[in-house]
Amino acid sequence: MAQGMNKLNEALASLPEVRELLLSLDAGTSPIAVSGLSGVHRAQLTAAVRHKTQRPLLIVCADENEANRMAGDLHELLGEDVSLLFAREWQLRDRVFASHGWEQQRIGSLCSLAAGKAPILVATVDGLMHAPARRAARRGDGHFARRPL
Repeated sequence: MAQGMNKLNEALASLPEVRELLLSLDAGTSPIAVSGLSGVHRAQLTAAVRHKTQRPLLIVCADENEANRMAGDLHELLGEDVSLLFAREWQLRDRVFASHGWEQQRIGSLCSLAAGKAPILVATVDGLMHAPARRAARRGDGHFARRPL
């Protein structure tokens, strides 16, 4: 299956629009916004860019549902781990009933990002707005934050 995905990624990378996007990335133009594609096509485009460049990628999604779908699609298309970063969940109830899985997933993503070990990060806008996420991006290898946030 990996060979078939590599052929698909190579075919996508040969499209004129994708070649233009890759040239923009090579020239240092970022961030790059893509619009007008359905979710699965955005995932295919992102997978082709990752396959061709092997650069770390930050994909910003509108909400958690879109981010979960994108992360799942990218994991299947690339066979790589994909980190997720959502907004902090506020616990407005008794701690006895609170699940900490959400917090652990967020902290794990922040640690991976800070250590430069998150080659693909799918995040929501509100997840990136919190100060710990901005600090983690600055402490990483610089691929996600080209200038201080």
